Amino acid sequence: MFHTIFLWLIMALLPVVTFADDARAESPEQSLIVSADRLALSKDAFWLRLLHIPRDRADTPRSDIRSDEFFLAADGRTDPAAELRETLRAFFSGTPRQA
Repeated sequence: MFHTIFLWLIMALLPVVTFADDARAESPEQSLIVSADRLALSKDAFWLRLLHIPRDRADTPRSDIRSDEFFLAADGRTDPAAELRETLRAFFSGTPRQA
C-alpha cells in the first residue's frame, strides 16, 4: 500500500515536473522534491496521517511512532518535509532500505 500511495504521488507530480521552467536544469529527483515543496505536500493531512502525526499536532509535528527505523530522514519524526524529501530520494536510489 505504501508503494501504491507514493506511485500515485509521483504520478500526480509528474505533470508539474514536466512543465516546470527549471525542470531542464535539475534531475527528475530534484524536480520532484522542488515540486513537493512548492505544493506544500509535507503539510497535507494525508502525508501527516502516513507519518502518524495527530491533527492536533500539525503546527508542531511529532509522530506517535517512536522507532527511528520507521523514518528515512534523521529528523523525520518531527520534520514531515525532511521525511518527504528523503522518501522521494529513496524512490530514485534503487537500493532497498534494510530494516
